[in-house]
Amino acid sequence: METAWLKRFSRIALVESLKHPAGVNTVLQGLENVEVAIVSDPVIAAVHERFMNIPGATDVITFDHGEILVSADTARLNALKYNKTLTHEIAFISSTACCI
Repeated sequence: METAWLKRFSRIALVESLKHPAGVNTVLQGLENVEVAIVSDPVIAAVHERFMNIPGATDVITFDHGEILVSADTARLNALKYNKTLTHEIAFISSTACCI
């Protein structure tokens, strides 16, 4: 996976999303930093159940204090399903998590 590209993309996505406050998660908008962690399905499933009482993996979890967890395993499946690269899918998931 192209992590250098993903880092550049995340900076651009954050700047662009903040230009459109109606579409930005207002809690994340006020933060100085947002952290994106790319994890496995077992890790995100454990967090999903612990904090949301929902069993099983999901593609992304966003916390109000600025942490975004993205499942690489689910992103890989979605990339195949939608005929995208893994890097593209992780960028898409990460940016939409900031902007809902």
